[in-house]
Amino acid sequence: DWTRYFVLAVAGCGTFLTTFAITLNNHLPAAVATMLVIDGLDLMLRRRATSKSFLLAGAAAGLVFAFELPGLSLLALAALIAVIVNWKKAITLFLPPALAVVAVAALANFMAHGELGLAYSHRHDGPEIAKVTGDFESALKSGQLPVEIQQAVLNTSEASAMQSMREPYVEQGSWMGAETEKQKRWVVRDRVATGQFAIVQSGEAEFLVRSWGNWYDFPGSYWAANNPKRSTVDRGTRQPPKYLFHCLFGHHGIFSLTPLWILSAAGSIVLVRDRWMGLQTLAIIGIVLTLVILAFYLRQPEHDRNYGGQTSGLRWTFWLIPFWLLGLVPIVQRMAAKPWQRMVLLALLVISALSAAYSWTNPWVHPWLYEVWPNWLFPA
Repeated sequence: DWTRYFVLAVAGCGTFLTTFAITLNNHLPAAVATMLVIDGLDLMLRRRATSKSFLLAGAAAGLVFAFELPGLSLLALAALIAVIVNWKKAITLFLPPALAVVAVAALANFMAHGELGLAYSHRHDGPEIAKVTGDFESALKSGQLPVEIQQAVLNTSEASAMQSMREPYVEQGSWMGAETEKQKRWVVRDRVATGQFAIVQSGEAEFLVRSWGNWYDFPGSYWAANNPKRSTVDRGTRQPPKYLFHCLFGHHGIFSLTPLWILSAAGSIVLVRDRWMGLQTLAIIGIVLTLVILAFYLRQPEHDRNYGGQTSGLRWTFWLIPFWLLGLVPIVQRMAAKPWQRMVLLALLVISALSAAYSWTNPWVHPWLYEVWPNWLFPA
């Protein structure tokens, strides 16, 4: 009973899901959906799943993907297990609600943006439409659009956008991609119409004209590379090893902010090794998903290695918390037998709960550890 109550207390106040319960976000419902998938998979693996279990697990797996793009990995693994357990029910009961949810999400995205591509996939200039050779740098710096570049665009499929411009002007367009590549870049905008182009200097006298594809680049954009008000954390972390360290043990660390997850990591290994309570497969899924998610975000471009932005925790891992709670059980069960080990567990719970409660009025702030982290370890 002590183990049950303790893990329930962790779920209630020892994770950042509680912190985010006060704001509209995608992470909390994704975690709830993950919990439902775990329940459905557990029933399937124990051969106790009903038709309703397959339906609910399928819908929940689709929701995880709809709320969290990397949640596709859970949807794929859950579908695989459903097929192995009962391929007929997987095809007729699990897949239809999962695909229906994904279809609705895709439809909503299309209605909002006019395309199936996700909004945050539009963070870079579009494809090259023209290449112009000449000495245009001085003109561009002074805000003038050279006639040669205008003519080059008029000879492309983007001619109608150029012709619609009434009062075109050129401004220095420092953007994250150009900043990383140390390229000179300008943006052609219009004071009346909406047509836009990007011009990137690729050589001393060579200029590439690119169609517009960067939805995050607009006058006054927070994400502009030259915006002095952009948070240090949103400028990205250059070294991947340093980023991984802070994701695990540093100022945004999973283990440093909520040290209970250290026990969860150990407990997940116990579940796999000892087949404890028949939870081996679920533990393997939790371990694989955690490693996949960390690898996915570690491979992001420098400007996207930002710990989820200005937020109180590593928010893109929150949907994995139900798996981590599962991993707690065997370790807590063993430690609950001795009073002094119970005190250790309670101390870890207090630290985790205080981290979660630090920003209880607004989760969109830095974690407390980020505020006190020595500057020489994470220079501004």
